[in-house]
Amino acid sequence: MGLKVRLKVMAFVYTTLWIGAFALVVHSRTVPVHVPLSEVTAFAATIEAQPKEKVKESSLFVTLNSDNASVVQITPALGNMCSTSTTYQSREAEALQIMLQKYKSPMAPYSDVFAASAEKYDIDYRIEASIAMVESGAGKVVPGDGKGGSSYNAWGWRNGESYRVFDGWTEGIDYVAWRLAEGYGSDRLKPRLMESSYCPTCALYSPGKWSGGVEKFMREIASIYDSLDQ
Repeated sequence: MGLKVRLKVMAFVYTTLWIGAFALVVHSRTVPVHVPLSEVTAFAATIEAQPKEKVKESSLFVTLNSDNASVVQITPALGNMCSTSTTYQSREAEALQIMLQKYKSPMAPYSDVFAASAEKYDIDYRIEASIAMVESGAGKVVPGDGKGGSSYNAWGWRNGESYRVFDGWTEGIDYVAWRLAEGYGSDRLKPRLMESSYCPTCALYSPGKWSGGVEKFMREIASIYDSLDQ
């Protein structure tokens, strides 16, 4: 066998092995656009568990980096591969973002944090943003941090006699979601039941006004959610 022929054979074998190695770890499944980040994570976690016989000619390989999912399309038969980066946003996060953008909230870019925190602590995804709308216009009017900066406290959350200061919207959203879940639980995390403890003066001087406002925004978010394409 001549040198040129051997080189061609070696190149063919090498290419075949390379493509085969990728084919063994990919997983043929289309990831929907409106899928919770937790589900995208589940897709990624099951990639290597797929048996060889389930690997199709064209597959999706998903890897995660923070809130971004890197999607690589591989077609083993053609030996080509292209890559794009996409942020997967849940339907809940999209509904929250539309509502927050409508009211020009500085928290609109953090709608995915609201949705992820609600899922993490198993609370209604609408309630934290709705409380923020009533308390501060969703972050438009918040206490200062005492140093000339923002407290990023959109919920009127107190730390003793003073308002609690957060390092940023992400920390504030996650912390308040955790406290709501811990303090009220799923049974009492409803505006009417929360009003007397969350805003005692509201319950005393204008009962139903605070809870009615929170419920209004919750209904608005639900309406937006229902209007989105399935």
